[in-house]
Amino acid sequence: MSENTTSISIQLLVLGIIYTLITLLCDTFIAITSGKISKKISVKQSAVNWQDKLAGSIMFLLAVFMAAETLS
Repeated sequence: MSENTTSISIQLLVLGIIYTLITLLCDTFIAITSGKISKKISVKQSAVNWQDKLAGSIMFLLAVFMAAETLS
């Protein structure tokens, strides 16, 4: 091992910090963007009703898939 190489633990630490910063930036961007979209959508009552129906349908389908997996 030459003197110019850094230890693996330091490299993993730097990689972990870089990964954490990148995911923090991405998650922050997603949160801000979804908040802006939510404000625009929630103005119309028809859009709110559509969201409720969509969310209910997704929950129902998830329950059906879980029940089917449990029974098989």
